[in-house]
Amino acid sequence: MGSDVLMQNTTMRFDDYVAVDNVNLHIREGEFFSLLGSSGCGKTTILRMISGFLEPSEGKVLIGGKDMRGIGPNKRPTALIFQNLALFPLMSVEDNIAFGLEVRSLSRKERMRRVHGLLELIALPGMGSKKVNDLSGGQKQRVAIARALAVEPKVLLLDEPLSALDLKLRQRMRQELRAIQQKTGVTFIYITHDQGEAMAMSDRVGVMSQASIEQVGTPKDIYNSPANPFVASFVGTNNVLAGRVDRIIDGFAVVRTRFGELMGRSKAGVQEGDRSLLFIRPENFFLAKEYDRDKSVISSTIYRSQFEGAFINLFLNNTNRSREFMVQLANDGLGEIPSSGSEVRLGFRPELALVLPEGELANE
Repeated sequence: MGSDVLMQNTTMRFDDYVAVDNVNLHIREGEFFSLLGSSGCGKTTILRMISGFLEPSEGKVLIGGKDMRGIGPNKRPTALIFQNLALFPLMSVEDNIAFGLEVRSLSRKERMRRVHGLLELIALPGMGSKKVNDLSGGQKQRVAIARALAVEPKVLLLDEPLSALDLKLRQRMRQELRAIQQKTGVTFIYITHDQGEAMAMSDRVGVMSQASIEQVGTPKDIYNSPANPFVASFVGTNNVLAGRVDRIIDGFAVVRTRFGELMGRSKAGVQEGDRSLLFIRPENFFLAKEYDRDKSVISSTIYRSQFEGAFINLFLNNTNRSREFMVQLANDGLGEIPSSGSEVRLGFRPELALVLPEGELANE
């Protein structure tokens, strides 16, 4: 099992509060795995149980097939990068990276060999003598990664390490983190509330809500085939229409909504007569012609339009103003931009819409 991480029926309680509730999770050796969720959902608690800073109230954490109960953080094949990085500001870059190796009593020659190799890996060759305080934010991130990798962990745990960086630097660091993970082959477990980070870097993503994991899958699966209404409404932007299933035809459900009968792919568990939710992503709409199929066309009034250069966002009249109904059209530079107050017919391909049984939506 190499460095696979397994959580088996794992629960973490703090008195009467359940932070993680009966989680079963398999993170494969050598993959970049992200836990995605809002603050307080339990993702950092999972990280701390894997690292050994918390012992589960119930269940097991196994790394490489070995039960980790009773094994402290310094004895586990893991390294943890905290949100604040926890670098030593008065030490040189070289000494920061070598710190864990010195604690393990490696010779200076071996320490320097690893340090210089890691400086090459993080694209900071020749900067070992610099003080940490002389580095940029992105450079500090890379030093923290190198220090964690210096002890040759099988699993690297990262607790929102990019949250303090500005947008452009975060986007660049995503690419660098992913490149480092692929070069080293170390299992990365990454905690974030930023969906863009999780989607851009990960082999697989686990979406969390209220102490439980709602779905695990590739970024494409999570986005295109959400398992339930929570994931569908949490990941990305999604329009949701409540209705009742009128009939099911060849894997498609026809749902009676306030816009009339509309059709989408039906997930397992959707039955005729059931209350259901139809999800259509904003980018899956187009301006419809009269001959487009009625069951994939919405007619409505625009109450607000928004020009964003490459895209035009249209907001439709909606009975639920707490959850806006948005359509995103590509700007080809030729057509007229629909204005507020105008009537529009908007089509979508039924295979790009999804019908799920009625359930809890993510709070926005």
